[in-house]
Amino acid sequence: MKRLLVITLLLTALSPSATLATESPFKMSVESLVTKSINTGDTSYLGMAAIRCAALYNTYLSLVELNMDIKNDGAIAHSLYVLGVKIKAQKMQEHGAKEGFIASMPEKAMEDIQKHSLVYWEWLKNNREATGDYAASSPEFVKEQEQCNIVRSFAQTNTGTND
Repeated sequence: MKRLLVITLLLTALSPSATLATESPFKMSVESLVTKSINTGDTSYLGMAAIRCAALYNTYLSLVELNMDIKNDGAIAHSLYVLGVKIKAQKMQEHGAKEGFIASMPEKAMEDIQKHSLVYWEWLKNNREATGDYAASSPEFVKEQEQCNIVRSFAQTNTGTND
């Protein structure tokens, strides 16, 4: 009996809890990035948020496509990518960056999207394993989506895209 209790205790302590699985793996939320951009007037935070949101949409809509057979044409993620690149390139020009470095921005942004997409995928996968669904049981993920919808509206307005 004592051995069973110890095993149960160890399994409980070593298994990931639902709370940990649903928490954001990012140090700053999209909401924090947007708020910091507004409060400081520094649009580079909005550029970071746009790239993060491109990764979120890329991951989440690909997951929806796999599970619900709804086609993800990538337009939403692309408009956010364009906004992020536009803002980052503008900030680099303002700070006197060399043209070669500015020209590398689209590739760097794509690398960031791929890296962030993997983090979002792990977050969604952990949510699924801990709670039985990918996103709905994680208030932090739902909030991240809501903030990305706001950034997406801004991207549509400022990049001329209308997905």
